[in-house]
Amino acid sequence: MTESIRGASGGFRLAKDLDQITVLDVLEAVEEGVALAPCTAGDGVCDRSVDCGLSNFWYETEEEIRNQLKVKSIQSIMDKYID
Repeated sequence: MTESIRGASGGFRLAKDLDQITVLDVLEAVEEGVALAPCTAGDGVCDRSVDCGLSNFWYETEEEIRNQLKVKSIQSIMDKYID
């Protein structure tokens, strides 16, 4: 998502335009993700997820949120909420 520029005037900049970077991209880049419950956080995090009646609910809800975050670009957020 970022690229480095070498030299005296170097530094970091975004590798894509803001309309091409989604909220999900940012969350995944900073390793936050969208885990809503321990059972969706990864294998082995919750030892009860196999027997839990709510784990499917959490997986489905998380997927719906991920789908929304995939279509919201940083530019669209700025356009809507920032003057």
